[in-house]
Amino acid sequence: MKRISLPKAIALLAARLLVCLPAVAWSPTACGQQSATRPVGGSEPTRWVALQPAADARKESTGRKQRSPGAEMLPAPPLPSAPEIVDPHTAEPVKPSAPKGESSTEASHYVANRRAEILLRAARNSVAMGDLPQALERFDELLRLEPDNEQVRYEYGGLLLQAGRLADGRRQLEHLVSGDGDVGEYRLALGNLLMRLKDYQPAREQFRALLSDPRLRRQATIKLAQSLVLEHRHAEARKFYDEHIARLRDLDPATTVALAQLLIDMRRPEEAVRLLEPLHEAHREDETIAAPLVLALVNVNERGRALALIDALPAQELASAGPWIALADRLYDEQALAEALALYQEILRRWPHERHARLWMARTYLRLYEVDRAKAILDELGDGRRGREYSTVLIDYHTLVGEYAEAIELAKRRRRANRRDVEATMLLADAYHASQQYAHADAIYAAALTQCPTNDTELRRTILRLHAKNYLLSRQYPQAVNVLDGLLREQPADVGSRILLVEALTKMRCFGAAKQVATTKVDGQTPREQSALQTRLGYVLLEQGNGPAAAAHFDFLVEAADEPPPEMAYGLYRAAQVTGQGELARYAFGLGPTRLAPGAYWATVFANLAMNYCDCPSAAVVVDGALQGTPGNLVLLNLRGEAAQLCDCRCDSSSLCDLHAECCGEEAAGCANGWFIAALRVSPTNVRARLGLARSLERHMAYGAAEVQYSMVVRQMPGDPNVKREMARMVESNHGLEAAHGLYASRPPAASLDADLEDDADFFDEDLDEAAPFSDDVDPTDVPNSANTGEPEPMLFDQFMSMEFDATAVRGWHLYEAIPRLERLIEVEPWNDAALFNLAQAQSALGRTQCAIETYRRLLAMNPCHEDAATALLRTEMELHPKILPVIDYQKQFGREGLANITWLNLSFAARHPLGDADEFFEWGYRERLLQPTDDRANWGQIPFVRWQQKYATDSLMFIELAVENYQYGLQTRPTFRAGLDLLNGDDFNVMVTGYLENYYVCGEAIRQDIYTTGIQIDAVYRPTRLWTLGGFYRVANLSDHNWVNWLNVNSEWVLKEGRKQVSALVNVDFYGFAEQTIFGPNFPSSLVGTIHPYFAPSAYVFPTMGLEWKHWLSRDRFDGANQHDYSVFAGGVVDSNGIPFFVANGRWQRDVSESFTWTLDFNVIRSPNQVYNAAGAMAYGVWRL
Repeated sequence: MKRISLPKAIALLAARLLVCLPAVAWSPTACGQQSATRPVGGSEPTRWVALQPAADARKESTGRKQRSPGAEMLPAPPLPSAPEIVDPHTAEPVKPSAPKGESSTEASHYVANRRAEILLRAARNSVAMGDLPQALERFDELLRLEPDNEQVRYEYGGLLLQAGRLADGRRQLEHLVSGDGDVGEYRLALGNLLMRLKDYQPAREQFRALLSDPRLRRQATIKLAQSLVLEHRHAEARKFYDEHIARLRDLDPATTVALAQLLIDMRRPEEAVRLLEPLHEAHREDETIAAPLVLALVNVNERGRALALIDALPAQELASAGPWIALADRLYDEQALAEALALYQEILRRWPHERHARLWMARTYLRLYEVDRAKAILDELGDGRRGREYSTVLIDYHTLVGEYAEAIELAKRRRRANRRDVEATMLLADAYHASQQYAHADAIYAAALTQCPTNDTELRRTILRLHAKNYLLSRQYPQAVNVLDGLLREQPADVGSRILLVEALTKMRCFGAAKQVATTKVDGQTPREQSALQTRLGYVLLEQGNGPAAAAHFDFLVEAADEPPPEMAYGLYRAAQVTGQGELARYAFGLGPTRLAPGAYWATVFANLAMNYCDCPSAAVVVDGALQGTPGNLVLLNLRGEAAQLCDCRCDSSSLCDLHAECCGEEAAGCANGWFIAALRVSPTNVRARLGLARSLERHMAYGAAEVQYSMVVRQMPGDPNVKREMARMVESNHGLEAAHGLYASRPPAASLDADLEDDADFFDEDLDEAAPFSDDVDPTDVPNSANTGEPEPMLFDQFMSMEFDATAVRGWHLYEAIPRLERLIEVEPWNDAALFNLAQAQSALGRTQCAIETYRRLLAMNPCHEDAATALLRTEMELHPKILPVIDYQKQFGREGLANITWLNLSFAARHPLGDADEFFEWGYRERLLQPTDDRANWGQIPFVRWQQKYATDSLMFIELAVENYQYGLQTRPTFRAGLDLLNGDDFNVMVTGYLENYYVCGEAIRQDIYTTGIQIDAVYRPTRLWTLGGFYRVANLSDHNWVNWLNVNSEWVLKEGRKQVSALVNVDFYGFAEQTIFGPNFPSSLVGTIHPYFAPSAYVFPTMGLEWKHWLSRDRFDGANQHDYSVFAGGVVDSNGIPFFVANGRWQRDVSESFTWTLDFNVIRSPNQVYNAAGAMAYGVWRL
């Protein structure tokens, strides 16, 4: 047998000890030794992960505990003092150095001189004490003394890796391999490090070189497959496994566990379970077997069995916390939250000072929405050293409970402290996303991609998934589909991306494509992932309107599941509701909570799904149940308030509102306010609660109090354009655009880039130079510039504010200009519901009713709970229904020397049939008219009539109204008509040209002489400014008694005060003159008989009216299509061209009793002090939409 030198034997055996686990971590504990902790009170034990083969991508690059597939499940515990080394020939321990007084012959092979021996002891002692910097200095000095000492170089390389100096550690291992490639353990360690560095091709070269080594062949083969998995070359990995690994037999337990871990990473957990179950039966106390079995059971969706294994841990002896922390972290990453929580609790029962486990237990509580327990842990740990992990969980907490201002500020501070902190960038993007600042989140996610190391594929995919989700929630569906499709092309088994793609296609109404994506079978999908996809498929069926199929699908899934998750339970509940299966709905409602989905988690997920379908009563009930156990839970309090707020507008149509009737209708304000106030008592800076309170107050017209709440949020979130615009919309609705202009024009305070970075570093307990080590392929001197830091620029804020203000300014003024502005705003902000709603309003104002309906439907497809859009859509659709139009019109006038002495009454009843838009119709009806002159008997007329109105261009109309009027005396039976064109041009200049023939019944003599008039009238309306409207008409008419009249009217309205209480100045001037004047008969003034031109016919007359109008909306809503309730009153004076004064008043009261019936009452009064001319009238008319 070939003999080797003692130094080489020592180095070889040390290397074997180093790789005694198949997962090749530097793990003395795995070799049967006990881990050592720092002897410093209260400090953490040293965690040695030097040669772990698979890097935790998210942890190393971002600090987040997300493991790459194949990452080691059992990382090594701390390194103790120097391991015992055994001579392979004698099996006797080899002393690393000779004590004083003993022979140093063998020791001389280990170290060259006494100084090196002392340095080695000192270096190992520094490692045991946890002082890595000092240990590195001593090993570095030792290598200068003994550059050929392989054992020292090997230990030094491990310390470099533990310190995060991966490139230096790589150089040491490469030196060892190049110097003595026969030592397979060196190659194995280098290959593992290269995988950690994500340098997979060189790693595979190292493993291939070991395939001829019978001792390490199996480990190298498994590592080869693992490198393919980590590089996402899954098809190659599966093929390699089937050809080279599947037939391996007679494996030792350690290799079997490594093989099972590979199968889990290859997404074949069923095979892993088959490998591990018999091994676990034979070695129940072996924790290295139990840990991967738990993970495999979770992936095959046998989570109850996984929990049972965790429950059995207290009866076992566990060597160290490290492997179980790694397992708990992975369970957390894979959203097996109940299992992760149980494991963290067991870890902390045994090792109560494990800070990471405690922090990640808090984070697990957050994911389970047990925010009170998470907050208690954060408070407990916040008194001492905080650090990056602490800040990660703290920012997560602030984001989840709605304290967005704190979350954003903390994440910004972390970025300022270290601009390459990718995790801080992602936390900031998450906070922006949660607060619905989607454009800001978009910019930050893009910045995170630029920060992501080029070789960190998993981190890049994680960021892209989050970015796609942001696209999805911001309704940028094509962008989301493009990103997700690209992710699935790279890795078809990525179920997270597949579920998001199904959701995006469903939102785009591409149901066939969504079903195809959800049902596509892909190698590598675990049963748990398949169950999640099938659940999403059920929601596709629901959205498609196929309730029976959805009910059957969800019923099958629930029956197959041991503990159905809340997503599955609500799907069954919703489908049963839709199909009218009350008993099945009650069964589904009672499926939870469960151990896998405890109270707060079940209630939050179930309620959020219910709220997506505007099912606020169900949400209220389930949240109430959860609040009984945790009355101070901020997530539940906010959700309960939002459910009450939504119920306020939904109880009139929901059959389930009796479940919580006290939170509906007029009582909802107090109910919703109470929940939000309760949340604010717990968290006074809670933006979500304060926004909810402001919205509730605004809805119930407590505008002053709402403005106070909005102002507080604006101060907390000065850079959030959404909050400021929301407040501006309320102010504009209540006080007008001028009052809101200050909010639209304000800019956020500039972010200070010169902040005290040292303070930030102190807060996060980190050295700015060492906080997040740079990747080896990144130049640490390359400081990102403003173009790629991702900080939302002030111009983004300005753009959103100015674009909405510009569109709002012309919305009720230049409609042709408003529509493209609103469309542009929607293109920039697809999530801007207000812009989409205002677009529909502008279309409706132009008479484009069907376009408005499509826009409302588009908005409701994206946000089915948008109350205003639902109300406007219902009303606008009703405008296209047949209508019944009753009218009562009464007028009494006298004066003008008897020429205006008459009273008339019109009783009209008509039916209208729609032909297209709301202003296109055919109408027919009957009118009974009573003419009562003061000098004759009553004259009843019967008037059947029809009216047809149709568009001949986009917004221009042609119309004709034809009637046949028949009276008892005087006026002959004849047809009367009005016909013409109503033109609207691109400058919003409205012109109407009308020809007409009408009876002229102004007094008894005019009736007796059968006077009628024919003529042409041109009307025009133009708005020079937003608050100023000019109008008027010109009329030229021929009267049947051979007289002509020219009449010019000019009117103007200037809005002095906008808002719910509007004040306007009105001016109306009439200029008219007749060709011939009145010639009274012989019996005047006692009788008008024989009068020529028996009507007021001055040669030139001016009647100017000036006054103020007050209009007050009593209803909350003022938009077109709302159920409005308002009144207006005008009062003014006239001094005509004859110097005679008049008092003029008129008014209107209008009430939309419902979306189907509107009632309006008008009145008018004209009085002159000398009784020259007096008039009074009233008209009541209704619209009944069938």
